[in-house]
Amino acid sequence: MLAENYHQKVLNEMWEGSSVSPDWLVIQMNNLASAKNLNNKSDEARVLLTQAYEILSTKEQSDDGDIVLIESNLARTEELLENYERSELLYRSSLERKLKIEDARLSFIAADLAGIARMLARKNKMDEAMGFHLKAKDMYAKSLGVNSLQWQRRVKLFEAIMNTQGNNK
Repeated sequence: MLAENYHQKVLNEMWEGSSVSPDWLVIQMNNLASAKNLNNKSDEARVLLTQAYEILSTKEQSDDGDIVLIESNLARTEELLENYERSELLYRSSLERKLKIEDARLSFIAADLAGIARMLARKNKMDEAMGFHLKAKDMYAKSLGVNSLQWQRRVKLFEAIMNTQGNNK
């Protein structure tokens, strides 16, 4: 709740200031949406991310990095709201854009691959899900290291989903 309050305060200050760039505003909206997702307020996060996406779409030129930031977070938000079809579409769109960015971080690409894997597992498309999972796992290992807490957490989460979905066949 502390992070949410902080990001809300910063966003409010940005709205009041007339000279704030739309790019910074969008990033702050994304930060607040992330905090809201952590606090089980995904409906509110969706509103913020939709507004952020609209801001980006009204700019003459939008940075692909900003767009993928919003798309990835919106994909996660839709997943938390159990809108799995929309979530998968957003993860795929974000992944497609990230693969075109020369200096995209492997861990960011892996996050979308892992998201797609979770969505496919929910549809009981286990073989396809496993393919995405293994790609994500490899990218996380390369970018974060196999001993990183984030890598281990993501592997355990996916394996739990795979076990749950596999038992529901």
